[in-house]
Amino acid sequence: MIEYQQMFGDLVMHHGLEVCFRCTCTTGTYELGHSRAHAHVKEKKICLAAVPKGYPSFFAALHEIGHIVHPQGSYSSSYPRSLAEHNATDWAKKKLRELGIPVRRKVVAKYDAYIGNKVARGLRRGLRHVPAVLRKYSVV
Repeated sequence: MIEYQQMFGDLVMHHGLEVCFRCTCTTGTYELGHSRAHAHVKEKKICLAAVPKGYPSFFAALHEIGHIVHPQGSYSSSYPRSLAEHNATDWAKKKLRELGIPVRRKVVAKYDAYIGNKVARGLRRGLRHVPAVLRKYSVV
């Protein structure tokens, strides 16, 4: 049996991150709470509903760590948000392989659909150039 909790703790310690389980984070005008995992890149803090105990929650935690650790994983005005999501997901997949855990297609498909939605949203909002790594997600 894979000890996701232990691996998660080791990764948090290794990258010097803070983890929050019971905060009321706000974004814009509404409260995020812990309806979904998210990262505060500048504070090097990830917010989760609970300690990852299974594969999907562990992958979500890795994805949020990827937002902090990957050089283009945070949201920035110099590259599209969809690229940040792709980079964080890609980092999570690479980390799974390093840990010797198989990458499950079903979980990754969920993230790929999310990235596809971000690409489509960017195009609707006037994104002029879709980076080459994101072209497989665009429907246009």
